[in-house]
Amino acid sequence: MNHTVRILAIAPILVGALLLAGCNAFRSGKPLTEAQRTALEKQAKEGGYKLITPAELHELVSARQNMILIDATPAGHFREHHILGATSYSFPNRESLEPWDAKEAGGKSPEDYKKQLGRDPGLTVIVYDEDGDSLRGHAAAAWGKRLGFVDVRRLAGGIATWQAAGYETRALRDEP
Repeated sequence: MNHTVRILAIAPILVGALLLAGCNAFRSGKPLTEAQRTALEKQAKEGGYKLITPAELHELVSARQNMILIDATPAGHFREHHILGATSYSFPNRESLEPWDAKEAGGKSPEDYKKQLGRDPGLTVIVYDEDGDSLRGHAAAAWGKRLGFVDVRRLAGGIATWQAAGYETRALRDEP
């Protein structure tokens, strides 16, 4: 009897801790470390694209800036939460951009990505991944540049920094 009461008393605490730890696939929203920032800057330089902060992206989204916003996370993450106006294009989470692997890209090709980005290479393209540690955002941005888009930016820290800054995300079920 005594053990049952103890187990029942701590059960809600254990369940709550498990939900908090496992329910969200994204980072807790901590600020970027110096090592993460350095890695992102190196990737941006190698890929020929720029980094953008959550505040800068929020300004563009609020002003309804004409741009393409690409969520490079896996489709399941996109369904759960994404930035309003984003379209999904899952990229593999690997360092090398070559060769393009259609299997890792959900059966899609570079031509499919170019179609999704549109015909205007002067249009601003902004990509994001889960947390900036993922290489999906780097791949999406670097491929945007390779496909001829001039103004390509990557959200530093991914959707995790967007959420940590207090900006809204949507689930597909919330979309009008």
